[in-house]
Amino acid sequence: MSSLSPLHVSHSVRHGDGGIAFAVSDLLAAQQRLGIYSRWLTADQFDPLQRDQHLYESIIDCKPNIIHFHGLWRSHTRIASRLSASKLPTMIAPHGMMDPWAMAHASWKKELVWQLWEKKALNSSVCLHAVCQSEADAIRAKLPNVPVAVIPNGVSPPLTLGHPLPKSPWSSLIPPDQKILLFLGRYHPKKGLEPLMSAWQSVLTEAKRNSWWLVCIGFGDDGKFQSQLENFPIERCLVQGPLFGVEKEAAFQHSSAFILPSFSEGLPVAALEAMSFRLPCLLSSACNLPEAFDSHAAIRAEPDTTELIHSLLYIFSQTDHELQRMGDNSAQLVKNSFDWHKIAKSTQQVYEWMVGQASCPECVIMPNK
Repeated sequence: MSSLSPLHVSHSVRHGDGGIAFAVSDLLAAQQRLGIYSRWLTADQFDPLQRDQHLYESIIDCKPNIIHFHGLWRSHTRIASRLSASKLPTMIAPHGMMDPWAMAHASWKKELVWQLWEKKALNSSVCLHAVCQSEADAIRAKLPNVPVAVIPNGVSPPLTLGHPLPKSPWSSLIPPDQKILLFLGRYHPKKGLEPLMSAWQSVLTEAKRNSWWLVCIGFGDDGKFQSQLENFPIERCLVQGPLFGVEKEAAFQHSSAFILPSFSEGLPVAALEAMSFRLPCLLSSACNLPEAFDSHAAIRAEPDTTELIHSLLYIFSQTDHELQRMGDNSAQLVKNSFDWHKIAKSTQQVYEWMVGQASCPECVIMPNK
């Protein structure tokens, strides 16, 4: 059993907090399988009026020797610098929230939070956690004097592979001989849904000719996107609410390809999950998976209507054999680079360095002196 006792702290355990909740849950489980005494505490369980003090006291009561914060711009990082001053080593993972597009969105609010506590919280950390190299570059552009560990998100093997195939969530609405292009994630402007809808309407003739449907599975906007599509339907486009567990896996298994034309991401768990199900992917460069393009597991799908039209027409033109070959490349990439066991080992090495038990690991980028 490791002597490490890290405590993960985020705003919420709920899926409405986006991919952070899924990433923390999987990382926690992977660390525990290594014999690390990892736990998870969320800020939203405390009353907002006394949240800072109650969260701080609960963290101290847990007696961790490392605090690993996840996400920015919420209340939980307000106490990070206070914990650092108490000699508790902290690491903060922005999860893409310091990327240029994310910083520009609601920028005046973020600038206020940055000046009030976020800049101090980040600068007081022993180390920051970037999920990809481009995020590390964005962090270092604003915080050049703090070490940055580059450790990706991961993906767990599908639970339903090798088991009887469950019905698709759209089995009563779409004929079984149709190909499905799946979007799965938050319904949020940064995901590129607006240009995707425009592009889809422009390629409907080819979609029909090649038997493709667009299915969107998601959450996060109080049902507005789903309601909009119900009132003003788009042909061969189906929008549904969130799915979890076996139902979510059924959605991946019954799809032919996955799309995420995002403006801004950390490292999207949904894209990694899609690749683990051997799906060819259409991804924007903001998904921070250049290796998916290099290994021919994905094609580019930037959040621009004209470019998305070209991307959609390209995937429609692929034969079943070509789609399968891309899917095989996807699965191999996930197996080689995004295995949770390897990722948990990397976090263990960083934690051991943070508490003085080991030398600095290779994944940590030190400040330029």
